[in-house]
Amino acid sequence: MPKGCQAIMTYASTEPAPPPVDGYIMQAPTSDRETAGLLMPQDLLSASLEYAGDLIAKGKEKTIMPASFIPSIITSPVTAYRWYSLASVGGDDDFFSSDLPTSALQFTFGRLDKPMLILMSEKDEMVPLTVDKELLLGKWVKAIPEGLASEQSQIITTADHELSEERVARYFVGLVVEFLKELNKEPAGAPLKLQQPHHRALLQVYKMGIPYSRQINAAFEQVTPLVAAGFKVLRTTRDISILLAVIQVLTVFLLGLILIALVVLLYCVNPDLEVRLHLDDACNTPFDTDVYQEERQAIITPWLRYFAGITLWSVLRTFLSLLAVAGLAGAATWHFFLAKQWVEDVEYEGNVDADKALEDLDDDAQAEGGGNGGNKGKGKGKK
Repeated sequence: MPKGCQAIMTYASTEPAPPPVDGYIMQAPTSDRETAGLLMPQDLLSASLEYAGDLIAKGKEKTIMPASFIPSIITSPVTAYRWYSLASVGGDDDFFSSDLPTSALQFTFGRLDKPMLILMSEKDEMVPLTVDKELLLGKWVKAIPEGLASEQSQIITTADHELSEERVARYFVGLVVEFLKELNKEPAGAPLKLQQPHHRALLQVYKMGIPYSRQINAAFEQVTPLVAAGFKVLRTTRDISILLAVIQVLTVFLLGLILIALVVLLYCVNPDLEVRLHLDDACNTPFDTDVYQEERQAIITPWLRYFAGITLWSVLRTFLSLLAVAGLAGAATWHFFLAKQWVEDVEYEGNVDADKALEDLDDDAQAEGGGNGGNKGKGKGKK
C-alpha cells in the first residue's frame, strides 16, 4: 500500500542521496494511523498491531496479515511489517499524524532539500474531523527549511481525498502548473514552457483529465481481487501437492516392507524339510526320532519359527490394524482440512461483519459531516 506522499519523505531522507529532483508535490497527505482509527474499531486495531508486532519479533515480518485484521478498503496483501509501519505510533511510515511533536517533524519535513508544494483537501474523508488542517499545515510548512515551502501550499476548498470533482481537479492542476513555473523562475501568468519531459507529461494529464486516472484506479481495483483469488488457488494447490507427496512416500514405505518380508521368507524357509516329511510318511520308513529332531532344530532358525507362527488370522488381524491406522490418519487429515475450511469461513464471516460495521461508521461520519457543513478556511497561498 505505497503512497506518493510517504515516498517523498523516504526519498528525501534516503542515504546515500538518490538522484536529484527539481521539487516535491504532496496531494492530500494523510496519516494512515489516524485513517485506520476511522476504518476500524479501536480494539480490533490494537489486536492487529499486537499480532503484527509478534510476527516481527519472531522474524516473520514478511508474513501476510489476515484480511480480518486490516481495513476492507485494502484489497491487496499487506505484510506484518508494512502494516505495523503504517498504523503504529512512531512507525517507519508515520509521517503525517497530527499528534507528532515538532522534534519528529525535523527528521522528516526538516530534511527536505528541494521546493515543496503541499495541497491538502478540505473535505478529505481519510482525515478525522477532530484534526485542525490549518494548524497541521502550518506545522509542516514551519518545519520545512526556509525558502523551500511553496506559497501555493494551501487547503483546497470542498476537495475530497481523490479530487473527484472536475472543477477541483482543474484547480489542483493549475496550482501544480504555477509551482512548476516557480521552479523555472518564470513570472506568474506566463505560459508554461514545454521544454522538459515532466512538463509535457503534466500538460497531457491536464488534457486527459482526472477521470482517466480514476479509470485506471478502477481497473486496478478489479484486478486486485483476481490476484488475491489466484493466490488462494496456489495455496490450495500447494496443500494438495504436499498431501499427494505424503501418500506417495507412505506407498513406497509399505511396498518396501512387503519386499523385505518376502525376501526374509525366501531366506528362512527350507523346502527340504517339507520334502523329507512327505517322503517319510509315504514310504513308512522308520527313522531315528532323536537324530531327526536335532536336524530339525538345526534347520529351523528363530526367524523361521517366527514366520511359521504366522497364520491367516494373524495376517488378517495385521491387515485390519493397518487399515484402522490408515483410517485414523485419513480421518485426522480430513478433519484438518475441515478445520481449515471452518477457519476460512469464520474469517469470511468476520470480514463481512467488519465491512458492515465500516459501512455503518461511514454512514455515521457522513451524517456528522453533513451536520457540521460549511467551508473551512484555506491555508496561506493564492488561487
